Amino acid sequence: TGKTLWSPLLHFDQSIILSKVNPRRDHLVLYYPGPGHDLTNPLLLTDASTFVFVDRTSWHYDPKDTIWEKITSDLIAIGGTIVKDEEVGENKKEMTFMFQERERHLIYYFHKNVYEFTAPELQDGFDIYFNIGSGPFTEQAYVDEVLGKLWRSGGTAIGQPNMLTPSQIHELQLKGASSREHLWEEPPRGVTSTYGSLMIATKANKLEN
Repeated sequence: TGKTLWSPLLHFDQSIILSKVNPRRDHLVLYYPGPGHDLTNPLLLTDASTFVFVDRTSWHYDPKDTIWEKITSDLIAIGGTIVKDEEVGENKKEMTFMFQERERHLIYYFHKNVYEFTAPELQDGFDIYFNIGSGPFTEQAYVDEVLGKLWRSGGTAIGQPNMLTPSQIHELQLKGASSREHLWEEPPRGVTSTYGSLMIATKANKLEN
């Protein structure tokens, strides 16, 4: 179609990233603060089943093409099929869609401050912390309450290199955070991207603390 997707990380080897983030293709819950209209990256790079997005912007930030329209058009462009699409209360939209023969669910909260609002869908815990868009979100209270308590042990962080401070990486006991060899993926020669490096780390299991 000639459509350009906002996917600055897709020059990375998807199979390598999946082998670190979701090797068994489990039905994981992914949390993405400040995602804008970026569903493509977390979907293709993690193969998660439930996506919980929280963003400060309104979905009508662009009168010509809303965030939701961008999300749906990008999803269709990569082979997704929308099953159900609805507005649920004020500043919340949900979508059920099929992708690679699996049903998936997107919950998106608009006009919400990440530091002040925690999506109810996260209260039972989430597996993947994804942050390559806005942020980083490093306010300590947020890190303690959301990442410290709701992010499941053994879960994965994937995002921009500065998504957490060195002290927060230590506090959360993220494995791989001190090893450049295991932490970073470098883009191939000749590829220019704002996200030339990618952080991937695993939260230590409680039994290993």
